[in-house]
Amino acid sequence: MRPRHANAIGESLFDFICGVDLSICNRGNCPTFVTASRAEVLDVTLASREIAPLISKWRVLDDHSFSDHKYIGFSLNASRPELKTYRNFRNTNWVLYCRKLRSALPTAPDRDSILSADAVDELVEVFSSVSRTTLESSCPLRTQKSKGKPPWWTSELTEIRSSSRRLFNKARKSGSSDDWALYKAGLAIYKSELKKAKRASWRAFCGSVEGCHGLGAFLQKILLQWGI
Repeated sequence: MRPRHANAIGESLFDFICGVDLSICNRGNCPTFVTASRAEVLDVTLASREIAPLISKWRVLDDHSFSDHKYIGFSLNASRPELKTYRNFRNTNWVLYCRKLRSALPTAPDRDSILSADAVDELVEVFSSVSRTTLESSCPLRTQKSKGKPPWWTSELTEIRSSSRRLFNKARKSGSSDDWALYKAGLAIYKSELKKAKRASWRAFCGSVEGCHGLGAFLQKILLQWGI
C-alpha cells in the first residue's frame, strides 16, 4: 500500500521496494531518528520475501546508539550456525615452537648422502610434517565466539560511553539546548577516544608482526643444518 504522506524521494523509494519485491519490516510509528529539534521515522528495515517471514519482534530500542539514529532490534527465527574452530597464529608460542622443533627433528643428514632429487624431497617432506605438527601444538585450536569485546576496548572507554549515555538521556528528557550541547561535547570526546584506542591497537599489532622476523632466521638456520 502506497504511503499517504510522501515526497518525491519517498515515492521513488516505495517504487524501488515494490520493483525488487522487498518487504518492509518496520512496525509501529516510534521515531528512529531523534535530535534536539526533530523526531522522525527515517530508517527502514527491508528484507526479501524469503527472509521476511523469519523476522519477528521488530522494535526501536531505547539503548543509546551514540548517534542521531536509534538502534533497531528484531528476532530472526532461523537455526544457529555451528561455531567454527580456527588458529590465531598471532598468539602462537614461538619460543615453545622453536624448542619443540629442535627436539622433534631427527639428526641433520650428512650432505654427502643427499645425492638425488628424491632424497631432497624426502627431507622436505619430513621437515614440513614436523613443522606442521609442532605449529599445531604451539598454536591450539580456538572456538569462534559469538560475542565479545574487541581487543582495543578498555575500562576507560566503558566509563566515557556510560557518561555519554547519561548525558543523552538527560538531554532527551529535558529538551534543553544546553543539555543537548553537553551531550554533543561528550559524544565528541567518546568518538575521539575510540579512534585513539583503535589506532593504538593497530600500531601494537603491526609491532608484534615485525617482532616475528627472528623466526625466519631461525628456520633458515635449521634448513642450512639439514642441507636444504
